Amino acid sequence: MKSLFELSRDLWVEVQLRAPDWAQRSIIPYLHGAKELMRLRPYLTIYRLSGHNQGGPLTVDYVGLDYWPTLLENPFADYRPTLVRNLFAEAPTIKEIGRVALWRAGTLTNLPGNDLVIVLGSQYLIRNLPRQNAIVQPFFVRMLLNVRGDWDGVKRRFHKNVRDYQLRLVRKYGYEYEVSPREEDFEMFYHQMYSPTIARRHHELASPMSVEEARQNFQRGFLHLIKRDGQYVAGGLSYPQGRIIRFRLIGVINADEQLMREGALGAYYYAITHWANQEGYDYVSFGDSAPHLADGIFQHKRRWGAAATCSDTSQQRIWLKVKRDTPAVRQFFKDTPLIILGERGQLQGLIVTDEPDKVTEATRQDWEKQYDTLGLEELCIYSMSDLINPSVKGVGQRKVAPVLSHQ
Repeated sequence: MKSLFELSRDLWVEVQLRAPDWAQRSIIPYLHGAKELMRLRPYLTIYRLSGHNQGGPLTVDYVGLDYWPTLLENPFADYRPTLVRNLFAEAPTIKEIGRVALWRAGTLTNLPGNDLVIVLGSQYLIRNLPRQNAIVQPFFVRMLLNVRGDWDGVKRRFHKNVRDYQLRLVRKYGYEYEVSPREEDFEMFYHQMYSPTIARRHHELASPMSVEEARQNFQRGFLHLIKRDGQYVAGGLSYPQGRIIRFRLIGVINADEQLMREGALGAYYYAITHWANQEGYDYVSFGDSAPHLADGIFQHKRRWGAAATCSDTSQQRIWLKVKRDTPAVRQFFKDTPLIILGERGQLQGLIVTDEPDKVTEATRQDWEKQYDTLGLEELCIYSMSDLINPSVKGVGQRKVAPVLSHQ
């Protein structure tokens, strides 16, 4: 018999799947926001993280709200706080150093002895923190591919390496796809494709969707199966939300690495994109990614032509304040170019370099090649002094050296 928690979770999933388009646009985002507000405590616990990266020693004061129970046990064991893993080369030492009342969260900027201060919390909390010399990020960015128009036009939205490599593999191995409504095909997909693939990808960090929740998505959505030489080799599960097809699960039969190298997963992305275009949908959602320009998942999705948008299912934000210019802080920004929120809520890319005014044209073109992404208004180039100088407005509140062309 299901627990009350399991029943409420299933009901929440069912409500989102069954809700009409207007409700999904105008009501459900506010329900997510209300859920986040209910999680807030009347105080914030402050943790000090001490460790190293390739630049040297680093000290970070961090408020993570409900993400901390798992993170305290092993900061590298939870997939959610990816920012921590980008800051440190190895798991840092963690010490609770105090608490601050929720309504006095702005005093976090005055804590001594740290290099960075980071708050991960509800947008309702973050909007009350000072923006001067602070970076605000979405916790996730959602990647949406426009599939309107003729199919040849959609293919031109793919980046050149996808057209030249992934689509060549589709042709070379003769991949085909079909949409299956059969329960036995769902069982095969879940147990022989999805479960082995997520286990191989994430090992002990794997957090698979339950078969019950997956079945609910299947009953309201679509199962696309990829065939090669008459055999099912890969597949994916998606569901419609208005004019958008939302990708949910993907897998390769027995997590076969050879099939992955031979483009079986790429064949699924091709299939769902082609099918959505032929069926008259407007967009395919490739899901959420961390707000880091160099992140492998983000890069994979942008190569398929997906545009970055603010996720409508995560009302959380990341607030980051640089306190000291140290080699370790510089190393973090060098390794982790970020996606940030401007003052109007627009998405921007952020690169921090020593001398922005002396960036060569060749370097600019290289950055554009790596990071030019639909949905980003511009790529801002800052120096460390821009992040620390108290006379400077908050990052994202002024335009500096825009690079992106989207051409």
